[in-house]
Amino acid sequence: MDIFPQKIQNKFTTHLKSVISAAEGISREFGHKSIGIEHIIFGIIAQKGSIGSSILADEKIDLKGLREIIKKIPKTKKWNPKLSEDLKDVFKKSVLIASRYRHSYIGTEHLLYSILISKDKKTSAVLSSLGIKQGKLQEKLKALME
Repeated sequence: MDIFPQKIQNKFTTHLKSVISAAEGISREFGHKSIGIEHIIFGIIAQKGSIGSSILADEKIDLKGLREIIKKIPKTKKWNPKLSEDLKDVFKKSVLIASRYRHSYIGTEHLLYSILISKDKKTSAVLSSLGIKQGKLQEKLKALME
């Protein structure tokens, strides 16, 4: 998916690229009009071995339950691989977070941290419905990235 400038894409870890691909796949599978936070969270959880997935594993999030949340998103007749507006903001924050910690790469930990600090009401609702405790995970990720 060429939604990011090549200079930024070159900094994505293999795990992050796989997360984007998985999110795109689940969005396509369900026929959604864009790729949203729900799809990305699914991708992070499914990306075993990544830092983001390891952090979320402690939360015991049920992938089947997440699929049910994703299934409720309205479908569209013509699938188009684009990011939702809230997800675009999350990705922009991921780049800034990686830069703030002087990391030369952008990984699942940066993406997850960006999701957790999002002020978007829909994002907070999704996290809450999954039982994710934002504050606790923010602190865990922050300590890990320092």
